[in-house]
Amino acid sequence: MSPLFCALLLNDVIIDAVYRKSPFYVALLDAKSAFDVVKHSRLYRKLYLAGISGSLWLLLHDLSVGAQTSVRWENLVSEPFDIKQGVRQGRILSTELYKLYINDVLNQLEDSALGSYIGHIHCPIPTCANDVTLVVNDHTNMQTLLSTVIRRSIHYSLQNVKLLKLGNQ
Repeated sequence: MSPLFCALLLNDVIIDAVYRKSPFYVALLDAKSAFDVVKHSRLYRKLYLAGISGSLWLLLHDLSVGAQTSVRWENLVSEPFDIKQGVRQGRILSTELYKLYINDVLNQLEDSALGSYIGHIHCPIPTCANDVTLVVNDHTNMQTLLSTVIRRSIHYSLQNVKLLKLGNQ
């Protein structure tokens, strides 16, 4: 989602909870260096499983195979070196590729049926790129969702998931 849409969704969840006078808990998660840990082989498999095949799959594959970069510092530029994993930040497809890479984690969180609702609409995890918001009405449910994220982040080598804020209203 776009950051604005995520903020709107979170705002509506908060307004709904305040209106119903029910507690709510929000955790803002930021996966530090998340784009750097995307393993290409796993991403290619997920692209295929998502129904992306043929020439489009080959194009996405070829964008990363043999890709090189160098580092510029002041007036010096390093020798080029191969990029072995990750998606480049700021590129048009990077956010979508990253979300596809972690989509099964997001699905597991959503399928848990834990989290907040706006009316009958389940709204547990507004997500924009590597920023994930967990919104629940019960602190036990928050712990369950956080434990799921931690367990899955270890699986994806995202050991740098950082809890930015946890609070209740």
